[in-house]
Amino acid sequence: MAGKEEGAHDSDRTGRRLALPHVLILILVIGSLALWVGALVSIGASKASGAEKAIWILVALLFPFVGSIAWFVFGRRAQGHAGIERI
Repeated sequence: MAGKEEGAHDSDRTGRRLALPHVLILILVIGSLALWVGALVSIGASKASGAEKAIWILVALLFPFVGSIAWFVFGRRAQGHAGIERI
């Protein structure tokens, strides 16, 4: 009986150790999803022409993480952003 109790106790510890990496992965996935959705909204609200928006949306859909970062670094600066006045 004592052996079974120890085995159950060890699996509880293992379960607790795996919880932190799962939480970190969840945070990264939610953050990436928020970045992607934010990029799509920003592309839609930009002053870019219809063709430019279509290209940027296609890039963001094909390469969600890299495409979103590329939009915020290159595309948004080149096009300006609706509703935000830069000084």
